[in-house]
Formats: sequence, structure tokens, C-alpha cells
Amino acid sequence: MAVKRLEYGLILVGLLVFHIFFVDYLSFYLLLFFCFLPILSLVLTLLSGTRVQVRLEAGAEGGSGNYTVKKREPFAVRICFTGNSRLGGKRIRVRMSVKNELLRTEETKTLVFVMERKKQLVSFPASSEYCGNLTCRIQQVKLFDYLWLFAFPIKEAAGICAAVSVKPDIRPYQMDLRDQSAWDWECDEYSAEKPGDDPAELFDIREHREGDRISRIHWKLSSKRNELMIKEGSLPVSSRILLALDLTGTADRGALADSLVETAASVSWFLTEKGICHRVGWWQEAETGGQFLVHKIEDEEAFHQMLYEILSSGRGSDSTNVIAGCLEEEHLSRILYFCTGLTEKEAVFLCGEKETASVSIFQMKKAEVSDRGPGGGKNGSELREAGRAAAESLGAEWRVLKEGRQAEGMKGFEI
Repeated sequence: MAVKRLEYGLILVGLLVFHIFFVDYLSFYLLLFFCFLPILSLVLTLLSGTRVQVRLEAGAEGGSGNYTVKKREPFAVRICFTGNSRLGGKRIRVRMSVKNELLRTEETKTLVFVMERKKQLVSFPASSEYCGNLTCRIQQVKLFDYLWLFAFPIKEAAGICAAVSVKPDIRPYQMDLRDQSAWDWECDEYSAEKPGDDPAELFDIREHREGDRISRIHWKLSSKRNELMIKEGSLPVSSRILLALDLTGTADRGALADSLVETAASVSWFLTEKGICHRVGWWQEAETGGQFLVHKIEDEEAFHQMLYEILSSGRGSDSTNVIAGCLEEEHLSRILYFCTGLTEKEAVFLCGEKETASVSIFQMKKAEVSDRGPGGGKNGSELREAGRAAAESLGAEWRVLKEGRQAEGMKGFEI
């Protein structure tokens, strides 16, 4: 708008100079016309109406309402404007932002268009190279007169949001189950929805089906009902495996954070498909600091809910907070820790305090690491090597994963 006002001012000055040096009716009427032109534009805009309703949507192309997309998959951001314009031709400028809640990165866009009489739908494609929950937010909407000289802010539109979830790729890593250590046959916690093989706790009694074992027949009840009845055992759901996601050190390194989330999610999905109950923990950023959250994953629904929350968690700030959260968890036999690396102090803190649980650390890094550490002038890689040596000396397993090639590092890993 400032540019348009400057252009109008220059035109007005030029006409004034023209009238001074060429005094006649033509120069006078031209100057008079351009003096009254902004007033005419303002009056026509007011007569046309300045009330506009705004609606924001985001989802798959074609308006299918699919608010979950894959990485690099295009989706549409649609803004619908509805008004009572009698003349049409309203000038509208929209400023909006698209923020990745996981990476805490934000991109601002400005749209300028001419609105039709009653309704206008504006759509533009967008995509995300990295996973995360995207929040599309309208920051400002202004309606202008026909000359772009006067602005009328649409205050009701500011703050309107729409969300799109960009999921990480779930990779089929070639891993092995060392044993079903997640199942604790002496636990007191059982599934209320699924039967199992633990005879210590009765889940249900049902009619006999082909293939049922003789040892499961409930002989006393079968004799009363004159038909074979089967005892179903319960399914222990003690979650002794903890997957800890530490995004410390991923600031301005979206690909690294994306690879960490992808790897942790793929391992969690592997356990979910195998029917192994486990826990997933991560640091959730908040305005007042943050907290370490832990979700118990028993089925696909719990997995998808956990993944959705992680995609809004933020990048984290301190590995010590994540490690402290892991150590507060009880009844663990295994900790799988996904990070960009640990210092010697952090490694000792993680591996030395939890003696009852075996620890596996997965360090994600790029092919060439040139970052510098936080103290002593040492390179970050040197500090992390010291952390690796400390972890391995305490009996922990340390695997180095290359960004974009995680499958190579996960091959043959035993859970």
C-alpha cells in the first residue's frame, strides 16, 4: 500500500507542476480529477461493503479433507472469502504463516488478489520436506479500495488456523527379537481386550473351536453344559521396553530431527506389529519450560496418538532432562535411546544409574560432521566419542546411524 500511495503522490505532484507551467483548462481538470479520484474510490468501496467472512482449510489436493499427508506430498491451503459486495473487485491482501511445530520453523506468505462479488476461493499448494505437525495461521487480512490507498483490516480473520500432519516414513528395518522380554509373565497387569496364553489369569470361557488345545478345556463346566468349553488365558501387558527420543542438537537441522523421529517411530511400529507392549518417551516443549512425556503403546491407535503428539513436541534443549525422565520410569528391562550423541557426563548419567535395564544408544549423524562442542574448544564429534567410550565401558550398546541410511545401522539389531 505504501508503494501505491507513493505512486499516487508522484502523479499528483507531476500534475501540479504541469498545471503551474501550462495554465489551461485541461491541466486544471486533470489535477482536479486526480484530487477527487481517491475520494471516489473510497466512496465506491464503502458502498460496496467492507464486511468479509474468512474460512481457512488445509488438506489434500482436491479438497478431500485428508489432513494427514506424507513428506513432500503436496497439499492445498484454501481460503474462502464470503462478502456482500454489490460492485465486486475488492482488493484483498492476506498474510499467513505455516509453522512446523516439531522443528519450530516458520514460513510467511503474502497473497494479493481481487475478490468477486459474493464469494472467492483462493488456493495455493504447499508441501513439507520434513515430518511435523504444520499449523497454517492467518496473521492479517486487509481489504483495500480500488486504488490501494485506503485499508480496512478484517480483525475477525486474524488468528484463524488449520492443521496438517506430515507423517514420517515408517521403514521396515531388519531387526530380530532376542526374546519377548517385554512380556512379564509374573506381572499383575493384563489386557482387558485381548486374550493371551498366560494361564495364571483367566480372560474368558468360550465354546470349543477347531484347533483348540485339550489342555485348555474346562472339564467341569463342559460336563455341566454337555459341550466342550475352552479357558482363555490373559495377555500380560507389562511394558518393560522404553524408547526415548532426544531431539537435542537438531536446531536448524531439520533432516537430522526428521531421521531421528523416523527411526524411533519405525522401531515402535515394529514392536506394535509384533504385539509387544512398550513405552515411548520424549521431551515436550512448553512456554513454561516443558516436561518428559511417556506413552504406553499397546495397539495401533495408541501408536498413532503418540506419533501425533511427538510431531508437535519441539526440538528439545537439554539431553539431561530426557535422561532424567528415563530414569524416573520403573520396571524397565530395556532402554532404546535415540539422539544426536551424548557427552561423557550424560552417558554415565544414563547408563550408570539404571543398572537393572540394558541400554542401547542410537546416535544419528550426517556423513560429515563439522559442528563444535559446547566447551573447551573441542569438536562436538570428540565429545560424543568420549560419551560413546563411557557408555560402552558401562555395558551399553552404541550404534551410529547415518542420516537417510538408518536401515543399514539398524540391520541385525536384537530387541
